Amino acid sequence: MRAVARVAARVAGALNGDDLRTILREACSRVISLDALVVGLHEPEGNRLRIVGSFDNDRSFEEGTLALEGSVAERVIREGRSLRVNSAKEPLLAGAPTVGTGRRPESVICVPIVVESGVAGVLSVQSYTPHAYGDADTELLEALAAVAATALRGIGLMEEIKAARSRAERSERFFRSLIEKASDLTAVVGEDGTFRYLSPAYERLLGYPPDDLIGADVLSQIHPEDVAAVRSRFEDLASDPGGVRRAEFRWRHRDGSWLRLVAVGTNLAHDPAVGGLVINTRDVTRRREAVEALRLSEARFRAFFDDDLTGDYVTAPDGTILEANRAFAEFFGYEDPQELIGTNVGRFYAEPGDRDRYLEELRRTGRLERHEMEFRDRNGRTTFALVNSLAKLDEVGEIVRLHGYVFDVTEQKKLEAQLREAQRMEAVGRLAGGVAHDFNNLLTAIAGNVELMLMDRSDDDPDRDDLEEIARAAGRASKMTAQLLAFSRQQTLQPRLLDLGEVVERSRPMLRRALGDSVEMRLELDDDTPPVRADRTQVEQVLLNLVLNGRDAMEDGGLLTVRTGSREVGEADLREHEFLEPGLYACLEVRDTGPGMSEAVLSHVFEPFFTTKEQGRGTGLGLATVYGIVKQSGGFILASSEPERGSSFRVLLPAVDAPAPDPDESCEPSEAEETFPERTATILVIDDEPGVRRFVTRVLNRAGHDVLEAKNAAEARECFRAAGNRVDLLLSDVLIPGTPAPEIARELRERQPDLPVMYMSGFAGNELADEDRAGHELPFLQKPFTPDELEEAVRAALEISV
Repeated sequence: MRAVARVAARVAGALNGDDLRTILREACSRVISLDALVVGLHEPEGNRLRIVGSFDNDRSFEEGTLALEGSVAERVIREGRSLRVNSAKEPLLAGAPTVGTGRRPESVICVPIVVESGVAGVLSVQSYTPHAYGDADTELLEALAAVAATALRGIGLMEEIKAARSRAERSERFFRSLIEKASDLTAVVGEDGTFRYLSPAYERLLGYPPDDLIGADVLSQIHPEDVAAVRSRFEDLASDPGGVRRAEFRWRHRDGSWLRLVAVGTNLAHDPAVGGLVINTRDVTRRREAVEALRLSEARFRAFFDDDLTGDYVTAPDGTILEANRAFAEFFGYEDPQELIGTNVGRFYAEPGDRDRYLEELRRTGRLERHEMEFRDRNGRTTFALVNSLAKLDEVGEIVRLHGYVFDVTEQKKLEAQLREAQRMEAVGRLAGGVAHDFNNLLTAIAGNVELMLMDRSDDDPDRDDLEEIARAAGRASKMTAQLLAFSRQQTLQPRLLDLGEVVERSRPMLRRALGDSVEMRLELDDDTPPVRADRTQVEQVLLNLVLNGRDAMEDGGLLTVRTGSREVGEADLREHEFLEPGLYACLEVRDTGPGMSEAVLSHVFEPFFTTKEQGRGTGLGLATVYGIVKQSGGFILASSEPERGSSFRVLLPAVDAPAPDPDESCEPSEAEETFPERTATILVIDDEPGVRRFVTRVLNRAGHDVLEAKNAAEARECFRAAGNRVDLLLSDVLIPGTPAPEIARELRERQPDLPVMYMSGFAGNELADEDRAGHELPFLQKPFTPDELEEAVRAALEISV
């Protein structure tokens, strides 16, 4: 037993697992006969035995694990009691753990190693000799196992102490590394307000070696303007054990610059391990600079957003307006953008379906560029805009926000509409002029030949009445073509200085008769109306047509006012009527008190053949004629009307800076009314219309002239050569197929420089350039013309050319 006691003392003094394994091997070898020894600890998870010490015939082996299922050791651990087997034939040894060479033992003793929590493992000795162990061996091994359990507990405690020390050392190294390598500043400040510890970051960030600040006042490097606030926070923190305070201030870098810092202090003066205030500080200079830059950027963006001349907006998917600038508000008739915030933009769409189509396109493409849309502002006024929009989408492609820009193109749309109207009117005018030209050629032949036939008929000729009816019909047709030419601005004008008031005054009797008894006429003539340069006959035609139009509008009677005056067209007028030109104008206005016109009717009022009268009561050329004459005279006409409010037509003719004309001079007979002596001549007539050529030839032959006929330039050259390159007069239609008449005239004048030229046309003489008229004052023959008018014009041309 003394040997066992000595062994127990050595086992209890084991310092680690290796010592314990060595001592147990020596002890067991002294008191028990054995060939192999196993010391194992139980691992419940996996039901395995971790071998912490083993040898076989004095040879030690490395640690490992053995499966316990079906083994002696499993039963010992499960039952908590020792087992002894003395024959390899017993079933228990079939699962006994083997060590070393793996040789199966013949005798085994396996005892539990018991600790407070239960069986921690087993101590087992093995012999390759059968029946090697008895009860005494079992008791000795159980005693050694008990001592081993005590030793294991001691070794475990020491390991725990070592592990704790190791963990503490690692933790200290970890936190010291964190503090020393951290970008933030850490300091400990005593209750006296001086630094007791500073992390290395003070030198990296602020330029001060920590040792230079130890013992220095914590407020010494703080900006003077921030000292008072920081001192107050420090004193507050010092009086609150465990408390936390935050402060932001400026700290002077060692190079003299100022950094902005944010510090969080914790009062750990009550903690013996610290005994002071722990101050953790972060440099926020760049962050504050970034915040300030962001603030300035947002301020600039807000200023740009608010002052942008385009309408900027932000809306929610349902159309709620979240942001809007002044231009956007003004586009919809508001002065303050705040009036729009929270309202729904959908109420401004001209057509409700437009917004659905707009959103669908945005969902599909994410953006819209120069998308034209029609709106109604708060007052119901129609507006047009080009919209650029961007959609912010979520992860599933749904719109979460819309923002974009609205470009007001309302005025542009008006200009486009006016341009289209002007182009349409110009096209209609060209068509009307072309029709009038061809029709005048036919009327020239019809009316001219009828006149010739009437000259050859006596008063009692049975065909005379029919011929006169044809002549009257041709006259009416001639007046209609004259109106078409007036609309198409293709009449021959004889402009002179006119006083519009004088024209109206002289026309008073005629106008009074035209109005009838049911319409009252009032004249308001301004003596300061500036003079104009225009064709008197055409101005009288304009006045008469406007008066007749007003009369027809007042079938049940009413008041018709004719007013003259001056009007200075300025910026306000140009905004309302973009087609006007600035300057001073003489104004002739005719206003009636009739039922007025709708906007739709007003938009067509100057078109030829457009009329609201029932069939057979008008041709629809009256106002079209007015429009053409005014435009050809360089003026403008403004029409305004509302249902049940009457209508007004204002003619604006450019004012002339000249003395007002003498009324008596404006009515003197023209030189064309003078008579000229007859003279026989050779006349070259060029016209592509056979009927016109035959009529002109008959008239001129009857007057005693020799006529050379040509339908084009080639025939004209041939006739001119046949006449010896000399004729007394060239009478040519303006429009000759292939070669224009002025070009033919210039070619013939190269051979006969003094060749007089007279033109005739169903168009106006505007087709002739100024140089084609220069050097001679020959009359212009407007088709259709009568035989007398032709003879008179030829006599005048021949007289001038003498």
